[in-house]
Amino acid sequence: MASLSRFFTPLLYRPHLENGFSAAFGVTLVGLAVGLWLGLAAGIAAATGALCVSIADQPDPLSEKPQAIAAAVAMAVTATGLTLLAKPHMWSLFLAIAGMGMWAGLISAYGKRAVGLGVVTVLASVLALGADIDSRDAIILHVELFSAGAVLYGIYAVGGAWLFENRVRRLLMAEALRSFGAYLRTKAQVFDPDTDNAKTFAAMIEAHASAVERMQIARNAIYAHTKRDWQQRQARSLVALLDAFETILSSDADLEILQASQHRHLMRRLRALTLLLADDVERLALEPAAVVEIEPHRAEREAIAKEIARIMPQAAGNDEERQAIAAFRSTADKLGQSAVRIASIGARKQEPPRSDLALFRAVNPTGWSHLRAQIGFGVPAFRYAIRLTLAMTTGLALTVFFPRFAHVSWILLTTALIMRANYSVTRQRRWDRIIGTLAGCVLAAALQTFVPIGYLLALVAICTGVSHAFGAVNYRVTAASASVSALLLLHFLQPHAQHVLSERVIDTLIGAALSYVFGFLLPTWERHDLPKTIQTLLKADREFAAEAMTRQRVEQAYRLARKRLFDAVAAFSGAIRRIADEPGTPKDVLARLNALLAANYLLLSDLTSMQVLYHMRGAELDKVANADALAGEMRTRVVTILTPDGPPDKAPPRLSKGGMDDLFQPNASSTLKRRLVHIEHAARRVVHLASAART
Repeated sequence: MASLSRFFTPLLYRPHLENGFSAAFGVTLVGLAVGLWLGLAAGIAAATGALCVSIADQPDPLSEKPQAIAAAVAMAVTATGLTLLAKPHMWSLFLAIAGMGMWAGLISAYGKRAVGLGVVTVLASVLALGADIDSRDAIILHVELFSAGAVLYGIYAVGGAWLFENRVRRLLMAEALRSFGAYLRTKAQVFDPDTDNAKTFAAMIEAHASAVERMQIARNAIYAHTKRDWQQRQARSLVALLDAFETILSSDADLEILQASQHRHLMRRLRALTLLLADDVERLALEPAAVVEIEPHRAEREAIAKEIARIMPQAAGNDEERQAIAAFRSTADKLGQSAVRIASIGARKQEPPRSDLALFRAVNPTGWSHLRAQIGFGVPAFRYAIRLTLAMTTGLALTVFFPRFAHVSWILLTTALIMRANYSVTRQRRWDRIIGTLAGCVLAAALQTFVPIGYLLALVAICTGVSHAFGAVNYRVTAASASVSALLLLHFLQPHAQHVLSERVIDTLIGAALSYVFGFLLPTWERHDLPKTIQTLLKADREFAAEAMTRQRVEQAYRLARKRLFDAVAAFSGAIRRIADEPGTPKDVLARLNALLAANYLLLSDLTSMQVLYHMRGAELDKVANADALAGEMRTRVVTILTPDGPPDKAPPRLSKGGMDDLFQPNASSTLKRRLVHIEHAARRVVHLASAART
């Protein structure tokens, strides 16, 4: 029974699922309340207002929720009113649709949440187009009911966010822990000597980028308020999670040496220990920010240490073997330290943060000046707005000329939901929309045939929740569930209309085709920004190297530099995926970019190793006379190496001080020197690959 609970609980304990069904419940509640009071037609009008605003109802920090919901209400009501007023005249309708498209495209420059507000605007306009309203009095009544539903849902959303703030924060913490656990499981495969090293390494970098994103989402919510005791507890747990993430990342510094070694049995032991750490993290994810006692696997760590000590004499006189033993010893120590830090996430006593946590939250652009700055053909948001506007107005024109074969509401909605500023995302969403709509139509037809009509309304509510929940997670699921809910509603409104399924498929294909054709108009190819992207990555490398290689670090400066480099590596990983989807991208360019990404990941691991080394062996390093001088000399050299167009690096290939003849002894001095040499080599490789990738 416990194993079943352990399997099913993570499936349900997800922020997007709870948010989706909360939104569906709110929309249903608003529709039922108004419907019971004023009748079915009024309830439907109010529910459409609630539905539009619900798109902006995401698990945002409580401090940001009122502004997001208020903006959604304002945009939805404005779009509805303008569209209804413009409907009687074709020229004004074209202007209204063009205005909605331009607005939705331009505000995408404010970030991911603003993209959702653009969808709110377009959806409200599309629903207004489908409303059978002619007279001015009917328009006023509809806008009033729509506005009432939007406002009621807004109150529901903000009130729910206030009541369940702790729950939302815990869910986001659980999601961050779960992504960390997935990263550990992928990392364990890298230690498997029987796997494809290149594939598992690429998968680990992908999992790392996903974990960085989830942890930033958790930061945004948890660091927003830290005054109460339970809020401070959550903040301390998240800081501990980030430190554990850094420590486990540092264990990849010697990965290339480990994978080339013949000690496959040791690799399997490292893999087994990493899987145990993943189990610990997933256990913590079931009780985020709670006190959870975790034993840091002392027996397994001691067994690995004894095995390393047993084979150490065999390495005498063989530099490659001594290097491998040193790498195994260092990696095992870091995994052991990771086990301790993972245990601290759920520990009863935790160290308080020594930084201003507000500085680690994502900052999105605000103000009208930012919107004005988007006006110009060289600005990606403006080019996207033009593409979206022309695609939507073309869709409207097709419905005017071919009313029997094209239906404006579904085409415009399909086009707006598919098209994004980035070609890669648009391409993926296009196929997700087509496949999801086809699957939804088939499922809707089956439900209408075999499910009693009394249960269909409940299925509409469930599908609405599913479509909301998976909007940012799996758009194919959203497209399928949204098609089911829409077609079932049409089944109630037009029970004898058997043609609607084929019409929806045709309209979806038309909308998808428009997104494809206009995707090549004024395109913004991300590969053209590669020099700037690589420069940003090197700048983050340089800043973090300066902080990470400093023994007496300034806590806040170090953590901010670490965050910037984590974000830069994750952003570069995402850019490579998107560039791979762009037409005309040469394969050799992708190969160079992936080589740079892999090298930069290893440099990041090397740099994080320095602080882990200082933490674990600081007392020993205090007795090494020139330890700080050696680190300072190499820090200056590495920063110079990572400086584009900086002064030429005239330093010798080896450190000039202190016995570099033997780097493989188990003492702290030898370990420090080996790590410094490794960092210099990694930095040189990154700069070389960056230069090749820019050409």
